[in-house]
Amino acid sequence: MIIALLTQAALALSFPETQLEEVLGWTDDGAVVLKVRRFSTVAPAGQDFEDVAEMSERFAVVVRGDAEEHRWRLSGEYPDFQKVHPAPEAEAWKKWSAGHPLHAPATAPSGLQLRVNPTGPKGTWSLSPEGDGVQLTHEQIGEDIPIAHIGLSNDGDGFWELWTTPFPFSAWSMSATATARPSFSHDGRRVAVLFQTDGAVTMRGAIHGNLDVMLFDAAPLTSILAPQSLPASATQAAKAALAGMGALQTGPAKAARERSVVYYAEGFKPQAEAMAAKVPGGATVEAISWEAPQHVVVALGTSSAQ
Repeated sequence: MIIALLTQAALALSFPETQLEEVLGWTDDGAVVLKVRRFSTVAPAGQDFEDVAEMSERFAVVVRGDAEEHRWRLSGEYPDFQKVHPAPEAEAWKKWSAGHPLHAPATAPSGLQLRVNPTGPKGTWSLSPEGDGVQLTHEQIGEDIPIAHIGLSNDGDGFWELWTTPFPFSAWSMSATATARPSFSHDGRRVAVLFQTDGAVTMRGAIHGNLDVMLFDAAPLTSILAPQSLPASATQAAKAALAGMGALQTGPAKAARERSVVYYAEGFKPQAEAMAAKVPGGATVEAISWEAPQHVVVALGTSSAQ
């Protein structure tokens, strides 16, 4: 299992020895539904390690805001000696999906892109486009573990970090490859980051990769800016008040002000007005008059600390 640090409010689930096959869609209330293939090894009763064989099963999985909600076994591929196979749950899946129509994933709204910033020890990083995602490869030198920082940008500008994870290495290899892909909900409000690590082929058979699924708030990309004169508690209170309203980052403001102002890019006035109503101490709303990667900028004033 990958140990990850989530820097935004989110859900992270790890599916060991699992390969993503398809994003089936999103429900009305923000759950993502996946089709995955789970691998495992089995052996005939009483036999030793040399007689193990591989099996796999396909599942439909519903991932919601705080847990894996449902899982249905759709089919399986089993070794000849395994005479008893679990019954497929395809009919139960069809019944559930008939009552929960799925929306196709949306294209990234308003310039949102998945971005990966690698850091860490000696070695060579390679990043390359992979469909709408990013493929990461690291050739390791030394024993330190490299780190992958995964977040969102606006057409490559700015970085809203969502998730930080140590990059996994197999005991059989000094290189590792993974692919990070986004799936945006139909309304553009949520994004599922699907992090698939590659497996490896060894003298003892295949080692399959893992699938990690993270759910985050997506647009608007928002910066909460505060001058040094404001206590840190004011920034934290504003961040807590705006949680669930988009991807948030914090930073320093260039100047102090008495009253908070929420600035918005074209197309994001409704979101800015909703945020202004929640900023501690209240805020006015104005259009952004400069080039910026943010969709919304919350400039905190002294009123936010009162």
